[in-house]
Amino acid sequence: MTEYNAGMRMMRKMMAWVIGKKIMGMRIASCKDLARVLYDYIDDELSDSEKRSIDMHLLVCKDCRNYLKTYRDTIQMVRKIPDTPMPQDFSDYLEDLLRKRLAH
Repeated sequence: MTEYNAGMRMMRKMMAWVIGKKIMGMRIASCKDLARVLYDYIDDELSDSEKRSIDMHLLVCKDCRNYLKTYRDTIQMVRKIPDTPMPQDFSDYLEDLLRKRLAH
């Protein structure tokens, strides 16, 4: 293990106890906080303080780093799916079905 990795590992252990607490005026996000704002985090729509709070959480939480990676990977895979038009007969069937259901 490199000195850098050992230092990061020690820092993560020391910081793990601060999750959800306010340190130096900044609240460190929890796993639930990350899950709640994940989409906004990925789209870079959080305030600077929210982003720092999530970034600090990600430094110490391997599970959330994995969750974030999986989420990003899923987005990339979905974007690669070709846009295929729906067959006309199936489209007609769905339209007819919806009209009948909405009529009741």
